[in-house]
Amino acid sequence: MTTMMLKSLRLTGLLVILLLPGESLIQGSYLYRTNDAPRTSGSRLNEVASKAQEEDVVTQGTETPSNHIVVTSEMEMDIPIQVCFDAFSDLPRQPSWSPWLHSVSYDEKNPHETVWKMRYLGLPISWRSISTNNQRPHVIEWKSIKGLKNFGRVDFTQLTERTTHMKLTLTFEVPRIAAHVLTQSPKTTRMVEDRMLRTTLQNFRNVVLENDMKE
Repeated sequence: MTTMMLKSLRLTGLLVILLLPGESLIQGSYLYRTNDAPRTSGSRLNEVASKAQEEDVVTQGTETPSNHIVVTSEMEMDIPIQVCFDAFSDLPRQPSWSPWLHSVSYDEKNPHETVWKMRYLGLPISWRSISTNNQRPHVIEWKSIKGLKNFGRVDFTQLTERTTHMKLTLTFEVPRIAAHVLTQSPKTTRMVEDRMLRTTLQNFRNVVLENDMKE
């Protein structure tokens, strides 16, 4: 078995753990949906979609490969769009709001590459990424170029001078059989979105309000 296959299986195992139903996961998701950072309302979502189309920041869809797991979450932030963009694009800060990340650092020899590290069941997992699209203050996109295959995108849409809608999308490349199993039920991706992405967005909101919005 190749090293790449082993890493893919590790990622698959991580996703399976995230998707496992259980009391703590169910309670965590419930508490998350009832906190003070509510999901964007229907009218807000319509407004967001309209503005995103006008600003041309929405990627026109292509068919998702069968071995890709795509998860997404979105949230309204009471933070100006420029502040949101600048904070999120400061990649070494990512672990402060993404608890599943151990560290993110720039490669000293190649500053265009970042090294991402996490631990799963005591095993280190890492990958190198590059930025593929950076449109301040609307879009951040990146992809891995070595290690675990994954892609990320954040869309920022200004609602008012002091509020921003953020949409975070992560795509993981896993073995096709695993992808088929994980996508059989719509509950699976929803649970990852609540457990991983929505947690990241709420933590991001709290960290930025605490550290970037002080007068």
